[in-house]
Amino acid sequence: MVLLAAPCLIHITLLRGLSEFIRRYRGHPIRYRYKQENALGIRDHDEHIGFVAQDVQKVIPEAVTENSRGYLLVNNDPILWAMLNAIQEQQRQIQEQRQQIRTQQRQIASLNGKLGVLEAALRTTGHTGKLAAVAHSSNPNLHLSSAEASCTRPGGQ
Repeated sequence: MVLLAAPCLIHITLLRGLSEFIRRYRGHPIRYRYKQENALGIRDHDEHIGFVAQDVQKVIPEAVTENSRGYLLVNNDPILWAMLNAIQEQQRQIQEQRQQIRTQQRQIASLNGKLGVLEAALRTTGHTGKLAAVAHSSNPNLHLSSAEASCTRPGGQ
């Protein structure tokens, strides 16, 4: 998506975020050192950490340029901004999941309340023996202990 800035002086392109980057990027950060007699004449013997340009080019083409000798060069700025977008996308996902958890916790509390009412009703009507049979017929994988079948909860509730 390309947007025009207010005074129409620059074009703004929104970068992809986490899902796009993860879906398409298959490389890993690497450690590297320049060879002493390298073709670019770089006089640097320190270890560096970076990405393979060909891998980055597949996902964030604007981060890779080709110099006059045909070597690919990686500009980390577009990668940084894509990572920022990814972090923001993750934060949105975390917030959505927190909201889902709160909703599910309220639903569980409501269902526990209803279960308590049903258990109390079964105790007062004397149908406690049938509880295990009913539960098993609705879910064959459910196995109730004798305490559960008689509608008692741990702690005597």
